Amino acid sequence: MRNILFMLVALSVSTFSMARPDWSLELDVTEMAHAEALYQQYCSLCHGEDRSGYRADHAPSLRSHSLLLTAYPGFLFTAIGYGRAGTAMDGYSDEMGGPLDRDDLRLLTRWLLAVEGVEPVKLPDTPVHGDTARGAVIYAAQCASCHGAEGQGDTGPALGDPALLANASDAFLRYAVANGRDDTAMVAFAGEYLLNPDGEEPAFTLREGRYVPAAEVVRALEEKRRFILLDTRPASAWQRK
Repeated sequence: MRNILFMLVALSVSTFSMARPDWSLELDVTEMAHAEALYQQYCSLCHGEDRSGYRADHAPSLRSHSLLLTAYPGFLFTAIGYGRAGTAMDGYSDEMGGPLDRDDLRLLTRWLLAVEGVEPVKLPDTPVHGDTARGAVIYAAQCASCHGAEGQGDTGPALGDPALLANASDAFLRYAVANGRDDTAMVAFAGEYLLNPDGEEPAFTLREGRYVPAAEVVRALEEKRRFILLDTRPASAWQRK
């Protein structure tokens, strides 16, 4: 059944690509209002009324400029229309038994970009080559805790979803790993963000299951432990220095 579903998704995507809709067309006031009504009715329960995400089932933020910048419209169209296997994200296309026709899907896709004022960039189509054995070790250490040991997803999206892999280019995935997803729990893993990449992982004692005491961060820095440190203080904190 899974293979049949994947073939249907691939066929639908191919048909959609041939249509080549003009994503650059601006939405008028009526279209913007209709698209927002569709979002609030079908998407806000999980992604939040303000699109900030994580209201239910670990649905990611749809305000992330990193995502919208690189998720060319056809990618968003496919995700909304055909869903994500192994997650709570069902397909909303009427072809999948959902309530939205293609015009609604296109409208919702264009609205997500327009409401955040993001103009997608064109990423290269060339494959990214690497050491798969080393990649598996890095994935187990850095990614599995959120995305699942087999890529089945947990607090992070399912990366083993064939519909995702069929539509996400190597460059799209690499950009997400390197630069993270703003407005989500996905941090940037590019080398300049990772402290002491050759060090051992710190053994933090979390307070209330989420807070790391400052003293333990200092100790981890002194011991040259491997971790990512994000400073979320407002600019005023730096201006006082």
